[in-house]
Amino acid sequence: MPHPEIPAASVTIISRNMGTSLLECVYALFKQTFTDFEIIVVDDRSTDGTREILAGVADSRVRYFRNDRRLGYGGTRNLALKEARGRYVFFTDADCLPDTEWIQKGIAVYESQDCIGIVGKTLPMRDSTRRSERLVLNKDGRFMTCNMSMKREVLEELGGFDTAFDVGQEDVELGLRALKLGKIIFAQDMIVYHRVERYTVKRLFTDARRYKTQVMIFKRHPDSDYHLRHSPPRVRGIFLKPEDWWIIFCPIILFRSPSNQSLRDFFMIPSIYAATIYRRFIIWKTALKERVLLI
Repeated sequence: MPHPEIPAASVTIISRNMGTSLLECVYALFKQTFTDFEIIVVDDRSTDGTREILAGVADSRVRYFRNDRRLGYGGTRNLALKEARGRYVFFTDADCLPDTEWIQKGIAVYESQDCIGIVGKTLPMRDSTRRSERLVLNKDGRFMTCNMSMKREVLEELGGFDTAFDVGQEDVELGLRALKLGKIIFAQDMIVYHRVERYTVKRLFTDARRYKTQVMIFKRHPDSDYHLRHSPPRVRGIFLKPEDWWIIFCPIILFRSPSNQSLRDFFMIPSIYAATIYRRFIIWKTALKERVLLI
């Protein structure tokens, strides 16, 4: 039997300015059929009152921490790992709602399979094909920390996340390193539901900036089979996300897309075009810095 003060599993959540949805995520975790777990929340310097929002949660399983300074994704997740005590570490995000059997399904995989980690299925909370809405889903086993788990001993051996990945893809980079240590299972019945977010101009440019980490992934793991299945396409090995060129040189295609279903979808097009150009700039800038040929 495990020590009563040491939980079997640790659920880690990082958050920045998502206090309300974070609270809903925590309450969803309270409904889990598996109950021997703790919740580690690390706040990356939120300004929306996240600390006060969580202060009303009267459950000793929730442990809240706040960074002394902005650390970004990789550094903030590492702080969560430092505090995690469970044998199994589960990752989800503040804008997600785990299914009630989420942890139980994961534990069952560990007990029945020879694996070091698990990736679950992520589904949007509702369907949408609108250009102005952002859907996050994972039906093919990509490494995504909105629904992922690893044994704590493996995470310690890996040294946690690479802090250079401060705006995303820290989960992919960790997963690619972890594959060298053992098997990672895709468990389709370990389900998390992800919020559907309305795009803003800020969000478009944030997503564009994240492409620096995609270049870093290709530099660190150039020969991984993972790229063939899950990464943005490369034509002839050097043209990253080639569809950008169609948008840049033939922007009329943005107006003729079936994803334009409302006035807001059309109003977003100029911002989408500008963010596409910005994304190419980020790719080139990072490729020069990393000394890798990606166009």
